Amino acid sequence: MIIAGIDPGVKKSAVGIINGKNKAIFGGFVYNDTSQKIYETFNRIWKKTPYDLCIIEQPDRVDQKSTLKDILNLMYVVGALSQHHFNLETILVKPLEWKGQTPKDVTQNRVLEKIKNVKQFTNRWPQSIRHNLFDAFGLALYGAEKCQY
Repeated sequence: MIIAGIDPGVKKSAVGIINGKNKAIFGGFVYNDTSQKIYETFNRIWKKTPYDLCIIEQPDRVDQKSTLKDILNLMYVVGALSQHHFNLETILVKPLEWKGQTPKDVTQNRVLEKIKNVKQFTNRWPQSIRHNLFDAFGLALYGAEKCQY
């Protein structure tokens, strides 16, 4: 079983794909310019690394930095991602459901502990956005554990 975790963002979404043995097989970002671009990029990813299950984080709260426009744009991205994955088992999960209120460094350490080769994908990206990729891999791990794959 191959599982994709997606941490959606307003400008780009992080994608982490693992196999059933908790080995990372893809990690990167998709730029959310248009729904067509999202669709085309995920088609390229899926053709190279077909996955069976997709776990997408569903935003459920507003932080102090977010504007209404940001939230609406993020919901648009989640809708476009869900639409693209309509033919796969797709699960939307809220942050509190899959990681609780754990700080970014705790989530990162959990992912590093469970996916030994994850650094080969995360270290390619700037530190400032790497936490999103760790969340994507964390979502994939959640899917593997929750669905017992």
